[in-house]
Amino acid sequence: MNQPSSTAKSLADVCPWTLPDTMQITGHLGWEQDARPDKFRRHLLETENGKVAFHSDGWVSADRKQSMRYCRLQTRKVDAVALTIYPTASPHALPVFLAEWVVVADVFHLILIDVAAIGQRSGLHGRLSQDFPTIGGHAGQLLGSSADEPDWFKSIRSPWALHTSSTAAQAPTIRAIFLQYLTLADSEFFLNSRPAANAGRDHDLVSWYKDFNLTNSPGRKWISRLVGPEFTEEFLSKWHFGPA
Repeated sequence: MNQPSSTAKSLADVCPWTLPDTMQITGHLGWEQDARPDKFRRHLLETENGKVAFHSDGWVSADRKQSMRYCRLQTRKVDAVALTIYPTASPHALPVFLAEWVVVADVFHLILIDVAAIGQRSGLHGRLSQDFPTIGGHAGQLLGSSADEPDWFKSIRSPWALHTSSTAAQAPTIRAIFLQYLTLADSEFFLNSRPAANAGRDHDLVSWYKDFNLTNSPGRKWISRLVGPEFTEEFLSKWHFGPA
């Protein structure tokens, strides 16, 4: 019988389901892995406070209409995950899906899920508003909402975004809500809106959205503190928020 490694046992592991669940639901898109250097895919450090594990990856859909970025940072007490699915050439047809968790000890300090149009005056925003307010309202009833939402995020979030905090005991509920948002985004938009989307490089609006998140990323201080500023800036600018 296989035993868990000493590394696995020494790292917080509250949200291992984020990427596998995403791949199970959206795997039909034929994700193709990007060419990032191995040092950005897996990075394990030994520090005076224990082990630090950094894992990231990126993909583009087989038809070049969407890209996905994933990052996970783990220590003995921290499990932080960020996953975003972007449109490439057609932000008018396909939304952004994002999910982020920051767990420290037994507390989810951040729970963030959103499905949004880049450019909220678009027709896509109107179509999203027919489907997601019910899920967003239900999620808010279960987990509440955060009073300290940053101003920069308020300017790009949808009205049905979930931005809150909770305890690690609520992880099954958080996962269920995550699956509801993602399943609806996949079935109603990644699939049904796909014929209207073009393949290709990132549209100017998508590049703007990534740059805006790069500038304001709260993850910068977390990653930089643990793996260093030079590694962090190259990772964020070239890979996590870089072009598809």
